[in-house]
Amino acid sequence: YQIAFEGINNWGRANVVDDVEVYDAITCSDPSNLTAFNIQPTSAMLDWTENGTATTWNIEWDVTGFTLGTGNPQVVLAKPYLLQGLMPGTSYDYYVQADCGQDSSAWVGPFTFATPPCMPIALNLGADTIVCSTDTLTLDAGAGSYIYNWSFGATTQIVNLDTSIFGGNGTYTIIVVVTDFNTGCVYQDDINVTFSTCVGLDENASLVDFNIYPNPNKGQFTIKLNNKNTTELRISVTNVQGQEVFVKNNFDNVNVINEQINIGDVKGIYFVNIITNKEVVTKKVIVQ
Repeated sequence: YQIAFEGINNWGRANVVDDVEVYDAITCSDPSNLTAFNIQPTSAMLDWTENGTATTWNIEWDVTGFTLGTGNPQVVLAKPYLLQGLMPGTSYDYYVQADCGQDSSAWVGPFTFATPPCMPIALNLGADTIVCSTDTLTLDAGAGSYIYNWSFGATTQIVNLDTSIFGGNGTYTIIVVVTDFNTGCVYQDDINVTFSTCVGLDENASLVDFNIYPNPNKGQFTIKLNNKNTTELRISVTNVQGQEVFVKNNFDNVNVINEQINIGDVKGIYFVNIITNKEVVTKKVIVQ
Protein backbone atom coordinates (compact mmCIF):
# COMPACT_ATOMS: atom_id res chain seq x y z
CA TYR A 1 0.00 0.00 0.00
CA GLN A 2 1.06 3.61 -0.60
CA ILE A 3 0.00 6.71 1.27
CA ALA A 4 0.07 10.02 -0.61
CA PHE A 5 -0.35 13.53 0.78
CA GLU A 6 -1.36 16.56 -1.24
CA GLY A 7 -1.73 20.07 0.06
CA ILE A 8 -3.73 22.82 -1.64
CA ASN A 9 -3.43 26.46 -0.65
CA ASN A 10 -4.32 29.85 -2.16
CA TRP A 11 -1.45 29.63 -4.63
CA GLY A 12 -2.25 26.17 -5.93
CA ARG A 13 -1.13 22.69 -5.21
CA ALA A 14 1.90 21.87 -3.13
CA ASN A 15 3.33 18.90 -1.29
CA VAL A 16 3.01 19.69 2.40
CA VAL A 17 3.79 16.96 4.94
CA ASP A 18 3.60 17.37 8.71
CA ASP A 19 4.63 14.83 11.38
CA VAL A 20 2.82 11.61 10.55
CA GLU A 21 2.76 8.33 12.52
CA VAL A 22 1.24 5.11 11.21
CA TYR A 23 0.11 2.29 13.55
CA ASP A 24 -1.37 -1.11 13.01
CA ALA A 25 -5.11 -1.12 13.64
CA ILE A 26 -5.89 -1.99 17.29
CA THR A 27 -8.56 -4.61 17.86
CA CYS A 28 -9.69 -6.12 21.17
CA SER A 29 -11.50 -9.41 20.70
CA ASP A 30 -14.74 -10.08 22.50
CA PRO A 31 -14.69 -12.79 25.20
CA SER A 32 -16.96 -15.79 24.66
CA ASN A 33 -18.30 -18.94 26.34
CA LEU A 34 -19.25 -17.29 29.63
CA THR A 35 -19.94 -19.80 32.39
CA ALA A 36 -20.27 -20.21 36.17
CA PHE A 37 -19.34 -23.26 38.24
CA ASN A 38 -18.76 -24.39 41.83
CA ILE A 39 -21.80 -22.31 42.73
CA GLN A 40 -22.31 -22.02 46.50
CA PRO A 41 -25.04 -20.13 48.40
CA THR A 42 -22.80 -17.05 48.75
CA SER A 43 -20.20 -17.42 45.98
CA ALA A 44 -19.53 -18.71 42.45
CA MET A 45 -16.56 -19.21 40.12
CA LEU A 46 -16.89 -17.25 36.86
CA ASP A 47 -14.95 -18.06 33.69
CA TRP A 48 -14.94 -17.25 29.97
CA THR A 49 -12.80 -17.74 26.87
CA GLU A 50 -10.30 -14.99 26.04
CA ASN A 51 -10.08 -14.75 22.24
CA GLY A 52 -7.25 -12.24 22.13
CA THR A 53 -4.32 -11.24 24.31
CA ALA A 54 -6.13 -9.41 27.11
CA THR A 55 -5.00 -10.14 30.67
CA THR A 56 -7.42 -7.76 32.33
CA TRP A 57 -11.19 -7.86 32.16
CA ASN A 58 -14.11 -5.86 33.46
CA ILE A 59 -17.14 -7.66 34.78
CA GLU A 60 -20.46 -6.30 35.96
CA TRP A 61 -22.94 -8.37 37.97
CA ASP A 62 -26.20 -8.06 39.85
CA VAL A 63 -29.52 -9.83 40.28
CA THR A 64 -31.04 -11.18 37.09
CA GLY A 65 -32.57 -8.52 34.85
CA PHE A 66 -30.39 -5.57 35.85
CA THR A 67 -29.45 -2.97 33.21
CA LEU A 68 -25.80 -2.93 32.15
CA GLY A 69 -24.19 0.12 33.73
CA THR A 70 -26.23 -0.10 36.94
CA GLY A 71 -24.69 -3.26 38.40
CA ASN A 72 -21.63 -4.04 40.51
CA PRO A 73 -18.38 -3.43 38.56
CA GLN A 74 -15.21 -5.46 39.16
CA VAL A 75 -11.76 -5.35 37.57
CA VAL A 76 -10.48 -8.91 37.12
CA LEU A 77 -6.77 -9.66 36.77
CA ALA A 78 -6.98 -13.46 36.60
CA LYS A 79 -9.55 -16.04 35.69
CA PRO A 80 -11.46 -18.04 36.68
CA TYR A 81 -12.71 -15.42 39.10
CA LEU A 82 -14.25 -16.11 42.52
CA LEU A 83 -17.29 -13.87 42.93
CA GLN A 84 -18.27 -13.53 46.59
CA GLY A 85 -20.88 -11.68 48.60
CA LEU A 86 -23.88 -13.31 46.93
CA MET A 87 -27.22 -14.04 48.55
CA PRO A 88 -28.46 -17.64 48.93
CA GLY A 89 -31.31 -18.75 46.68
CA THR A 90 -30.90 -15.84 44.23
CA SER A 91 -30.56 -15.59 40.43
CA TYR A 92 -27.72 -13.44 39.06
CA ASP A 93 -26.51 -12.09 35.68
CA TYR A 94 -22.98 -11.09 34.76
CA TYR A 95 -21.30 -9.43 31.75
CA VAL A 96 -17.61 -9.46 30.68
CA GLN A 97 -15.50 -6.96 28.72
CA ALA A 98 -11.86 -7.52 27.70
CA ASP A 99 -9.48 -4.65 28.50
CA CYS A 100 -6.62 -4.55 25.97
CA GLY A 101 -5.02 -1.39 27.34
CA GLN A 102 -5.53 1.01 24.41
CA ASP A 103 -8.83 -0.56 23.45
CA SER A 104 -11.66 -2.56 24.98
CA SER A 105 -13.98 -5.18 23.58
CA ALA A 106 -17.72 -4.97 23.55
CA TRP A 107 -19.59 -6.12 26.64
CA VAL A 108 -20.59 -9.78 26.34
CA GLY A 109 -23.49 -11.34 28.24
CA PRO A 110 -25.50 -11.69 30.26
CA PHE A 111 -24.78 -15.14 31.64
CA THR A 112 -27.36 -16.21 34.22
CA PHE A 113 -26.79 -18.51 37.20
CA ALA A 114 -28.57 -19.14 40.50
CA THR A 115 -27.18 -19.71 43.99
CA PRO A 116 -28.70 -22.56 46.03
CA PRO A 117 -30.40 -21.88 49.37
CA CYS A 118 -28.65 -22.52 52.68
CA MET A 119 -29.44 -25.95 54.06
CA PRO A 120 -30.53 -26.29 57.72
CA ILE A 121 -27.95 -27.45 60.25
CA ALA A 122 -28.34 -29.03 63.69
CA LEU A 123 -28.01 -25.80 65.66
CA ASN A 124 -30.14 -25.88 68.81
CA LEU A 125 -29.01 -24.46 72.14
CA GLY A 126 -32.16 -25.77 73.81
CA ALA A 127 -34.90 -24.14 75.84
CA ASP A 128 -34.34 -21.24 78.22
CA THR A 129 -33.06 -22.61 81.50
CA ILE A 130 -32.17 -21.88 85.11
CA VAL A 131 -28.82 -22.93 86.55
CA CYS A 132 -27.52 -22.92 90.10
CA SER A 133 -24.95 -20.19 90.61
CA THR A 134 -22.43 -22.78 91.79
CA ASP A 135 -22.88 -25.00 88.71
CA THR A 136 -21.74 -24.93 85.09
CA LEU A 137 -23.94 -25.12 81.98
CA THR A 138 -22.49 -26.67 78.82
CA LEU A 139 -23.75 -25.46 75.42
CA ASP A 140 -22.90 -27.15 72.12
CA ALA A 141 -23.34 -25.33 68.79
CA GLY A 142 -22.85 -28.49 66.70
CA ALA A 143 -19.87 -30.01 64.93
CA GLY A 144 -18.89 -29.16 61.36
CA SER A 145 -16.64 -27.01 59.21
CA TYR A 146 -17.90 -23.95 61.03
CA ILE A 147 -16.69 -20.68 62.47
CA TYR A 148 -18.24 -20.01 65.88
CA ASN A 149 -18.84 -16.59 67.44
CA TRP A 150 -20.52 -16.42 70.85
CA SER A 151 -21.95 -13.20 72.24
CA PHE A 152 -19.53 -13.27 75.19
CA GLY A 153 -16.42 -13.67 73.00
CA ALA A 154 -15.87 -17.43 72.79
CA THR A 155 -15.04 -18.98 69.40
CA THR A 156 -15.30 -22.72 70.15
CA GLN A 157 -18.01 -25.26 69.33
CA ILE A 158 -18.64 -26.11 73.01
CA VAL A 159 -18.71 -23.57 75.83
CA ASN A 160 -19.06 -23.93 79.59
CA LEU A 161 -20.99 -21.16 81.31
CA ASP A 162 -20.83 -20.09 84.94
CA THR A 163 -21.29 -16.88 86.89
CA SER A 164 -17.60 -15.96 86.56
CA ILE A 165 -18.19 -15.15 82.89
CA PHE A 166 -21.05 -12.74 83.57
CA GLY A 167 -20.17 -11.37 87.00
CA GLY A 168 -22.90 -12.90 89.14
CA ASN A 169 -26.49 -14.10 89.27
CA GLY A 170 -29.01 -12.86 86.74
CA THR A 171 -30.61 -13.68 83.41
CA TYR A 172 -28.38 -13.53 80.35
CA THR A 173 -29.15 -13.95 76.65
CA ILE A 174 -26.51 -16.15 75.04
CA ILE A 175 -26.23 -15.84 71.24
CA VAL A 176 -24.11 -17.94 68.91
CA VAL A 177 -23.49 -17.14 65.23
CA VAL A 178 -22.28 -20.11 63.17
CA THR A 179 -20.75 -19.58 59.71
CA ASP A 180 -20.31 -22.53 57.36
CA PHE A 181 -16.72 -22.32 56.14
CA ASN A 182 -17.53 -24.07 52.84
CA THR A 183 -20.76 -22.36 51.79
CA GLY A 184 -20.60 -19.04 53.63
CA CYS A 185 -24.08 -19.64 55.08
CA VAL A 186 -24.70 -17.97 58.44
CA TYR A 187 -26.89 -19.43 61.20
CA GLN A 188 -27.87 -18.11 64.64
CA ASP A 189 -29.49 -19.38 67.81
CA ASP A 190 -29.94 -18.00 71.31
CA ILE A 191 -30.92 -19.09 74.80
CA ASN A 192 -31.79 -17.23 78.00
CA VAL A 193 -29.84 -18.57 80.98
CA THR A 194 -30.74 -17.59 84.53
CA PHE A 195 -28.15 -18.11 87.26
CA SER A 196 -29.76 -18.19 90.71
CA THR A 197 -28.95 -19.24 94.26
CA CYS A 198 -29.84 -22.89 94.79
CA VAL A 199 -30.51 -25.04 97.83
CA GLY A 200 -28.85 -28.44 97.54
CA LEU A 201 -29.19 -31.65 99.48
CA ASP A 202 -26.88 -30.48 102.23
CA GLU A 203 -28.09 -26.89 102.51
CA ASN A 204 -30.75 -25.59 104.89
CA ALA A 205 -31.73 -22.08 103.82
CA SER A 206 -34.22 -21.32 101.07
CA LEU A 207 -35.78 -18.18 99.63
CA VAL A 208 -39.17 -19.92 99.44
CA ASP A 209 -40.43 -22.69 101.65
CA PHE A 210 -40.58 -25.82 99.52
CA ASN A 211 -39.33 -29.35 99.94
CA ILE A 212 -38.64 -32.28 97.62
CA TYR A 213 -39.08 -35.84 98.82
CA PRO A 214 -37.82 -38.43 98.43
CA ASN A 215 -34.48 -37.07 97.29
CA PRO A 216 -32.64 -39.00 95.84
CA ASN A 217 -35.42 -40.94 94.07
CA LYS A 218 -36.24 -43.12 91.06
CA GLY A 219 -37.71 -40.30 88.97
CA GLN A 220 -40.92 -39.84 90.96
CA PHE A 221 -41.05 -37.31 93.78
CA THR A 222 -43.28 -34.79 95.52
CA ILE A 223 -42.91 -31.03 95.77
CA LYS A 224 -44.51 -29.52 98.86
CA LEU A 225 -44.62 -25.74 98.89
CA ASN A 226 -45.98 -23.08 101.20
CA ASN A 227 -45.57 -19.54 100.01
CA LYS A 228 -46.93 -16.10 100.84
CA ASN A 229 -48.04 -13.17 98.72
CA THR A 230 -47.50 -14.99 95.42
CA THR A 231 -49.83 -14.35 92.49
CA GLU A 232 -48.00 -16.36 89.83
CA LEU A 233 -46.09 -19.62 90.09
CA ARG A 234 -44.48 -22.01 87.64
CA ILE A 235 -42.70 -25.29 88.32
CA SER A 236 -40.01 -26.28 85.82
CA VAL A 237 -37.69 -29.28 86.00
CA THR A 238 -34.57 -29.23 83.79
CA ASN A 239 -31.66 -31.58 83.23
CA VAL A 240 -27.98 -30.57 83.26
CA GLN A 241 -28.15 -29.75 79.53
CA GLY A 242 -30.84 -27.18 80.26
CA GLN A 243 -33.62 -29.21 78.62
CA GLU A 244 -37.01 -28.88 80.27
CA VAL A 245 -38.40 -32.32 81.23
CA PHE A 246 -41.42 -31.12 83.23
CA VAL A 247 -43.38 -27.89 83.47
CA LYS A 248 -46.63 -26.81 85.12
CA ASN A 249 -48.04 -23.34 85.70
CA ASN A 250 -51.73 -23.91 86.35
CA PHE A 251 -52.53 -24.32 90.05
CA ASP A 252 -55.71 -23.81 92.07
CA ASN A 253 -53.73 -22.22 94.89
CA VAL A 254 -50.23 -20.97 94.09
CA ASN A 255 -49.39 -20.51 97.78
CA VAL A 256 -50.04 -24.09 98.91
CA ILE A 257 -48.87 -26.85 96.56
CA ASN A 258 -48.45 -30.59 96.99
CA GLU A 259 -47.46 -31.74 93.50
CA GLN A 260 -46.57 -35.27 92.37
CA ILE A 261 -43.79 -35.18 89.74
CA ASN A 262 -42.75 -37.98 87.35
CA ILE A 263 -39.77 -37.25 85.10
CA GLY A 264 -38.91 -40.82 84.13
CA ASP A 265 -36.11 -43.08 85.27
CA VAL A 266 -33.13 -41.53 83.43
CA LYS A 267 -30.47 -41.28 86.12
CA GLY A 268 -28.73 -37.98 86.76
CA ILE A 269 -28.94 -34.57 88.39
CA TYR A 270 -32.00 -32.42 87.73
CA PHE A 271 -33.04 -28.95 88.85
CA VAL A 272 -36.46 -28.08 90.24
CA ASN A 273 -37.13 -24.41 89.53
CA ILE A 274 -39.85 -22.55 91.42
CA ILE A 275 -40.56 -19.40 89.44
CA THR A 276 -42.86 -16.83 91.02
CA ASN A 277 -43.76 -13.25 90.24
CA LYS A 278 -41.10 -12.20 92.76
CA GLU A 279 -38.20 -14.63 92.56
CA VAL A 280 -36.69 -17.80 91.18
CA VAL A 281 -35.47 -20.56 93.50
CA THR A 282 -33.83 -23.78 92.38
CA LYS A 283 -33.13 -27.05 94.16
CA LYS A 284 -31.23 -30.09 92.99
CA VAL A 285 -32.87 -33.46 92.77
CA ILE A 286 -31.05 -36.72 92.04
CA VAL A 287 -32.52 -39.62 90.10
CA GLN A 288 -30.74 -42.88 90.90
